[in-house]
Amino acid sequence: TIEFAQVVAALNRMAQKLKGIFEEQAKMTEALQKQAFQDEVTSLPNRSSFMKQLKYFCESKTETAQGGLLILHINDLLSINKKLGHLKTNDMLKSIAAMLQKQSENFPNSVVARLSGSDFAMLVKSATEDFSNNLGPALKQQLQQLGETLGLEDNDVAHIGMVVTSPDQNTGALLSQADTALKLAQQKESNAWHIFASQDKSRLQTYGTDQWHQIINQAIAQNLFQPYFQRTVDKQGQSVFQEVMLRLNYENQIISAGIFIPMAEHLGITRNIDRWVINTIIQRIQQGSTHAYCINLSRDTFQDPSFAAWLQSCVQELPVTQQKQLLIEAPEYNIIKALPEYKNLLHSMSGLQCRFSIDHFGIGFASMAYLQDIKIDYIKVHGSYASNIKENRDVVNYMRQIINTCHNLDIEVVAEGIEEESDLKLLKEMGLDYFQGYYIGRPEPQEK
Repeated sequence: TIEFAQVVAALNRMAQKLKGIFEEQAKMTEALQKQAFQDEVTSLPNRSSFMKQLKYFCESKTETAQGGLLILHINDLLSINKKLGHLKTNDMLKSIAAMLQKQSENFPNSVVARLSGSDFAMLVKSATEDFSNNLGPALKQQLQQLGETLGLEDNDVAHIGMVVTSPDQNTGALLSQADTALKLAQQKESNAWHIFASQDKSRLQTYGTDQWHQIINQAIAQNLFQPYFQRTVDKQGQSVFQEVMLRLNYENQIISAGIFIPMAEHLGITRNIDRWVINTIIQRIQQGSTHAYCINLSRDTFQDPSFAAWLQSCVQELPVTQQKQLLIEAPEYNIIKALPEYKNLLHSMSGLQCRFSIDHFGIGFASMAYLQDIKIDYIKVHGSYASNIKENRDVVNYMRQIINTCHNLDIEVVAEGIEEESDLKLLKEMGLDYFQGYYIGRPEPQEK
């Protein structure tokens, strides 16, 4: 008994030591990220971080294609600083940051950043054509109230330019359109906003919410969705799993997820699409497929109180060896926003063999401490880090720290967004486990 107690005490000391090592590594990782990518005053992502994400959003086909870009410009910040003083001006900047962050919560996976002294930006990665209808008026009212509080002349704080993104739009054109919208807003009244009007609208973009609701429900009922598969490989180039992506085959058109997913999120029916994907992939496995599949969940899905039990019953239909062919993934942003629900999902599935992954890891400034409290198998680092990684030493150092921290928790690391051979070579040398991107393979209708 005495010897057993000594063993237990030794194990407890070891566990505490390992916990301390992890916490120290996590702090170092967070410090590197903040030093390179965070604005000191507002704690928002800085210009470097935002431009990497904007470029990746515009150029990568793996991101949702239809979103929106907002540029907010503070009017004559130098004069405001002279009038209010440095500390109160910083408080104003923090208020604007908080205002934009609050509004961004209405749009999944959006990014708010401070581009320069006077400029803020919001990238909405998933939006309907009318995303500005509520956003513009709400921000105008809040800016007006802020101006009154600060006692500014005409309560004039800032102006806002907005543009809706479209597939295949390049970064330069998008920024130019947002800048044009901002200039037009500055010709209006105090705190005005303006949205750049594209003349190139497809018939799909003119559909209303009722029509989209009908189309999506019809696609689910009649199996009009078409899965596409993008492979993830190991260091030897062997496929380890296939990420499932969707297209919609409607009236002889192949519609990308960048068009219909924002509408589904707006309508609150992404959970129905997710269930369709899970059912479809499980049927594929039951019919003899030997591939492993990575399925992405929306926040709407794992916040559904009935989903955990439903997923558990679906996976239990598979033999243990086939359960391992399922990899359930969700974006880090959504997990952080709904961590109790995500933990409940993991707990419900703990007796089964399907695996779990965190997608788009590292684009916020969340503490990595939460990784100790959940049992996952992979993290997938956001593609904006892997793209042209050789050109940025800060990114290289940050990625190395992520790898070391995760490996100490027995979590394997995936790099997405790999577009160049040189990026793949460097990432392999850094010790990443798996790799995904257009250089590895494009999404295809059949697994590879």
